[in-house]
Formats: sequence, structure tokens, C-alpha cells
Amino acid sequence: MKAQTRDKSKSKKNYYFTNRTQDAIGEFLDETNGMTKDERDILYAAEIKPALSKLVENLIFIYGINSSDQDYESLKHDCVVFIYENLHKFKPERGSKAFSYFNIVAKNWLILKAKQSTRRAKFNVLYSDRNTTEDITKYNLQQDVVKPVEEDVVKNEFFVLLTEEIDKWKVKTKNKKEQSVLDAIHQLFNNIDNINIYDKKAIFIYLKEMTGMNTKQLCVNINKIRARYGRFKKRYHRDIV
Repeated sequence: MKAQTRDKSKSKKNYYFTNRTQDAIGEFLDETNGMTKDERDILYAAEIKPALSKLVENLIFIYGINSSDQDYESLKHDCVVFIYENLHKFKPERGSKAFSYFNIVAKNWLILKAKQSTRRAKFNVLYSDRNTTEDITKYNLQQDVVKPVEEDVVKNEFFVLLTEEIDKWKVKTKNKKEQSVLDAIHQLFNNIDNINIYDKKAIFIYLKEMTGMNTKQLCVNINKIRARYGRFKKRYHRDIV
């Protein structure tokens, strides 16, 4: 039984996206270190691309993402290429962790591609069943607009930085109740895809259940956290986070 436990914990270890990967991405993005384009290409191929490829591979299998018009290798390749083309949007100086940042970027890209594929498949069935004319086909395709991925990247960077900031708040505060609320918020963020919450009231009820606090206690601590959040948001928009 002990051997099985060790194997299980070992399999969960992130052995491919290490501190060296984080440092390599920083070096790749640093335009003041005198590296040539060839040297950057070598660094990317040796230190960064293998980690990104494994990251995307894991996401595809963990979330069961697939595309009806792309095979697995093509889907993985296109996602890695997308991350490469957007590497410059990652800002190491803000203190963000590269793994957290690109994990969310890749996950959102894959989910978007899966949704686009599903839409196309449904449209093709609709087209076949109803014998739609070419003009109507073009019109419907134009109406099926997907929000640009670049906008999601910006929002996800903010989300990643906010999550890391909450961890810092938990360490700094000595108030046990505030720590409890921060823990609940962190758990909410980590499980957002699995929790059906649609409005502020539902979020408030969720936090009450998670913390065991009454309404007054929860409101007092949320107001403290809201003030911290306001200051963080201002720093973020000033690009000093």
C-alpha cells in the first residue's frame, strides 16, 4: 500500500514545467540580454517548447478536449504555436508564474477551438438537413462570431495575478476569519468550471457555506478584501503589479 501511495504522489509531480522553464521564458523575453535570434530559437526549442508541448498534451487528456476537424497532433501543435506567438504578453516582472499563466491561456484556447469545432459540425448538419443556400450560409457564418482569444488572454493574466495576490493576502493577515474567506475565494477560483454559480447572491451563499459565518461577519471581511482588491486593480492598470 505504501508503494502505491508513493507512485500516486510521484505521478502528480510537475516534472516538466520547472523553475528552469520559468527562467528560460524570462531570458527568452528579455530584449536587453544581448541574445541573438538564433540563440533565442535554440533556447526556445531546448528549454521552453518541450514544457509547453507537455502542458498542452496534459490539458487535452485531462479535459477530454477534441476537435472534429483536427487530429490530436494537429490540435496540440496549433495550441503550442499560439502560445509561442503570444509569449511576449507574459510579463515576468509582474511576479506571475509562467506555468499558471500559460496553463490558463492554453486551456482557454483549446476550449475555444472545441466550441468552434462543435459549432461548425452543428452548422454542417443544419446545412445538409435544410439545404440552405450559399448566401444564407455565408450570412450565418458571419453571425457566428467568437470573442477574440487575445481578449481572454488579457483577462486571464489579471485572474492569474489576482489569485497569486490572494495567496499573499492570506499570509499577511492575522485575522482568522479573513483568512477563512480568502481560502473560500481561492477555492472558488480553483473550481470555477465545476461550480454552477450565476449571480452575486449565489456567490455570497456559497461563501457563507464555505466559511460557516453569519451574514454580518461575512460582510465585514468581504469589505476588507474588497478594499485590498481595489488597490490591487489600480496597481494592475498602472502596470506596477
